[in-house]
Amino acid sequence: MEESFKDNSFLIRAVLVVLLSALVVAGAGVYWKSFRASQRTFNPSRMALSQNENLAYIPSLQGLAVFDSAKRELSLLSGSFNADSEIIIGSDNKVYVSDRFKNEVFVYENDVLIKEISVGTNPQYLFINNDAGRLFVYNKGSRDLSVIDLKEYKVLKTIALSGDIFGGALDE
Repeated sequence: MEESFKDNSFLIRAVLVVLLSALVVAGAGVYWKSFRASQRTFNPSRMALSQNENLAYIPSLQGLAVFDSAKRELSLLSGSFNADSEIIIGSDNKVYVSDRFKNEVFVYENDVLIKEISVGTNPQYLFINNDAGRLFVYNKGSRDLSVIDLKEYKVLKTIALSGDIFGGALDE
């Protein structure tokens, strides 16, 4: 008796797995059709929130997406960013996005692109010091750190590094 219960238990689990798999495939098909039909599709990579947390900025291949949680609206700004773009927001709500293939940092203010800053090869991480008005960009390809003045939007200096950085935080 106990042996048949074990067999039934396995059978029930197998049927559940098959049913769930079918539901996932069907759901993915419906999602894919709506995804393909949408005129505003995008492939997000990272996200940053505004100081008041009402706006979410999301760099994607199709541009910089902005989601307004109060209005529940998604808009798409100019630009095109690869999957590994880094994004950070300053205390003044300016948005900084790196592009690893273009070797640039893009600056947005009030949802308008105001500056493109050339940096080293393959900019990967962004660190900001609001008090000093500096943006630090780790360039993985050239193994250096670009120090950018946030008033003039110019690279002040480039600091060579002896190794790689795998993330981190800025101690202000």
